[in-house]
Amino acid sequence: MDTVKEHGCEAELKEKEDRIILEEHLSKLNEKYREVIRLRYFLGLDHKTIAHILKIPAGTVKSRIHIGLKNLRKSLGGDGYEGN
Repeated sequence: MDTVKEHGCEAELKEKEDRIILEEHLSKLNEKYREVIRLRYFLGLDHKTIAHILKIPAGTVKSRIHIGLKNLRKSLGGDGYEGN
């Protein structure tokens, strides 16, 4: 049982470390990209709802998410980021 418990603690620690790294890289993004990424992926809102909240067209939401994720991937070290 201790091995299972230890593995669970390691996984939880790894998840927290990954979250810290993600937050660091998100903070480097322009606010307009950071805002839509958080609304979409942290709060689970759809494009239409985000557009309504921010009072911008849904197409703008989609393009900001696309550009923001592209910049985030680049900041993290490319498409192959594994969180090592």
